[in-house]
This record gives sequence, C-alpha cells and structure tokens, in this order.
Amino acid sequence: MLLRKASDRGVTKTDWLDSAHSFSFADYHDPKWNRFHSLRVINEDVITPGSGFGMHGHQDMEILTFVLEGALEHKDSLNNHEIIYPYYLQKMSAGTGVMHSEFNHFKDKNTHLFQIWIMPNERGITPSYETLDIRNLEATDKGVLVASPNKDDNVIHLQQDTKIYYYKTTEEVLLPKQSLWVQILKGNLASNKGFTLSSGDAIGIQADENEGIQVSGTAEFLVFVFPNN
Repeated sequence: MLLRKASDRGVTKTDWLDSAHSFSFADYHDPKWNRFHSLRVINEDVITPGSGFGMHGHQDMEILTFVLEGALEHKDSLNNHEIIYPYYLQKMSAGTGVMHSEFNHFKDKNTHLFQIWIMPNERGITPSYETLDIRNLEATDKGVLVASPNKDDNVIHLQQDTKIYYYKTTEEVLLPKQSLWVQILKGNLASNKGFTLSSGDAIGIQADENEGIQVSGTAEFLVFVFPNN
C-alpha cells in the first residue's frame, strides 16, 4: 500500500494559487510519485478571487475537475463556456489538442477544487467536453459512480479502463477488491488495515494487497478503480 499524506505532497504557491501535487507536476518532480496505474495527476488547488489559469493547451489526456467550494469559470477552444459549481464533475478529453482557461468565478471568495489527469488508452482522439451534476446520482454500496469507460453508464465517459466513485459516508464501507486509489476530499477515515486518512490524504492499493478493506468515518472521498492486471 502506498500512503500519500497531504503534508508530504509537492507544493506550488503563488500570490493567487495554493496547489498541492500528489504526483510529479510542473516544477515538482519525485520519481517515487509519477503516477498510479493510469492516474497521472491529482492537484488540490485553492484559487484566490478573480484569479486563475490563462489560456493554455493540453493534448492526449483525460482532464477532470471536481469543485468543492466556490465556482470555476471555464472557456475552451471547443466553444464551451461554463461555470462549474460545487459537486459538478467536468471532463475534457484533450485528444489531438485543446486550449482552455480556468478562473475563479467569484470576486470575493476562494475556489477550492481537485484537478485529475488520467492517461487515455488511445492517442489522437477528437477532443470532447462534458460535465455532470453528481448530487442526484444514485448511491449504492459502491458509492456513486461518476466516471466510467462504459457510455451506457450515463456518467462522465473516460477514454480509459478506469472507474471513479464518489462517497459521502458516516458509515462503514467495504472497498472494491481491485487496484484502487482512495483520495480524501473532506473528513477522516480509519481502516481495518491500520491506516487512517484525513483531508487531502490518499492511499494506493494494489489488487493483490486488497483482501477486503473496510473504512469507516465521516468523510467525502473519491475511489479510482483500475483493472487488476
């Protein structure tokens, strides 16, 4: 198991951005933390009022944004212009190339979000864009499915054999018996395997180490589920 404490992440701080990097990103490089399966980036960002990322480009990456607080104003070269509010999941399939900008929509409060990059299973696809309000999705004992490679699931479509579940729980949860990355958004979790997780913490679990992991606590978290091979 790969425990990634929030306090050990890479950090970028400017006058408008406070960003923590679970994996190598921009000027932060750590060969021990380059990726986990297809998961390449998880950045926890706090953007000051009216500030943000100017127009810049991406290619051949699945880029997801999950807003926790505030709102993010998105514009891109696909002619999308949208305000992303809390508990909306946004995805761009960058494919052959896309330009976009992201700014804190508010002039009087911070915007807090997680940005996630997943490496696609095919390069050079046509770029695409979609958003999903996860608040009305049906929860199961596996949490709320928010992203999937299967279009028939009617959630965010990923160009990769990876699923993402959102959990909001005050109860005990049995995690799927596959390779997982568990990312805490808010709150605290304890497990029957001896690890504890708080806001910003994460853990990577390989399938051969996952004999049935139970977690309990009051928390919101994402679970990335990868193939067992």
